[in-house]
Amino acid sequence: MDEPIIAIARFSLKEAYRAETERFEKAMDRFRTAVAGAAGLRRTLLLRGAGQPGEYALLTWWRDADAHRSVIGELSFFVEVTGELMLLGDLTAAKAATLSAYVAPGADPAEAGIVACTDFALNDPASAEDFQRGFAAKADFMRAQEGFVAQEFLQSKSQVGGYLNLGWWRDMGALQASFQKPEFAEDIQKTAAVAVVKPAVFEVMSDSVFPAS
Repeated sequence: MDEPIIAIARFSLKEAYRAETERFEKAMDRFRTAVAGAAGLRRTLLLRGAGQPGEYALLTWWRDADAHRSVIGELSFFVEVTGELMLLGDLTAAKAATLSAYVAPGADPAEAGIVACTDFALNDPASAEDFQRGFAAKADFMRAQEGFVAQEFLQSKSQVGGYLNLGWWRDMGALQASFQKPEFAEDIQKTAAVAVVKPAVFEVMSDSVFPAS
């Protein structure tokens, strides 16, 4: 049986539609509604760039790749749902990933208002195991941070040495306060020495969790 996957799509509004944020967000919500009853769907997360107008991310969690393909791969779904997103925005990133590690102090995901999304591309893919162990070693530190809600560390299915870290935070103030600590600065320096790091911060528009099916 295939493992669960997370599908990640990043969009940047096209220049001609930079003022059409409301229209794009309605299209994202139509996507959320359209997939809500799909077999194998576990969760949808709609994100808006924090301080980055016109930047968006759409994430979906699925039972397996077949469940994802059975919905997203349908031509009718593209025409009726995805087409509007592609008309208004440039797809700047699209990937499927598997869950490598999960950290949560037991907080309700609904408490999160901010999600920090950080892409990593290892300089040497052979160091993947060390990189993953390093992340796992930070779990207790993350749990202790004020305003920390949860974290998922994802491994790309198509990019060797590619990872994505998703961090849910109560609000921007909690995220910034934690990032200003010396431990974070030291960790960022160490990580930048072994990987290309691309951070982004988003506001939560909608976070929906569905029962297993």
